[in-house]
Amino acid sequence: MTKLDPSHKEISYRWPFFLPDDDHFLYLIWSADPQFSGLYVSSIHSSLKKRLLSDESRVEYAPPGFLIYVHQGKLMAQSFDAKSLELKGEALPIAEKVKYEGYRRYAPFSVSQNQVLTYVSGSTANAQLEWFDRSGKQISTIGEAAIFAQPSLSPDGTKLIAERMDSTPVKGISTL
Repeated sequence: MTKLDPSHKEISYRWPFFLPDDDHFLYLIWSADPQFSGLYVSSIHSSLKKRLLSDESRVEYAPPGFLIYVHQGKLMAQSFDAKSLELKGEALPIAEKVKYEGYRRYAPFSVSQNQVLTYVSGSTANAQLEWFDRSGKQISTIGEAAIFAQPSLSPDGTKLIAERMDSTPVKGISTL
């Protein structure tokens, strides 16, 4: 659907994410020329290639209309009209000290379609997975502390799956 543009010194396209219309998608373009790196929107049915933000991060769309991405170690929410493909207003920080793997331009977070968010904070050290309610109150913990990557929430926001970066066997399944 897309091809690297040598005239823009594009290195790779990463982290595609479909918008609700199943035609447009968000993704990161990583370029050797910073003026071309950033978060873009494209279409599988046209040649559209529109730069939305200069940030180099994963990006996801969260209903009813926000882009979620990392900017300078903060998880940000930027109002976005998925029909006009336009940003609106200013981006707002929604979490501090979010893990970001600069060499991959990767931030481990996920948003479900019913507005539940998960993310990894801090460094690559062991982390304890925890469930929180919308007010920020801890509800429970999940398993033992470990190094986790690529969290993903189920569509209904009640289950979490993540890559565990050690050889310890998983001892159970936890749901909200």
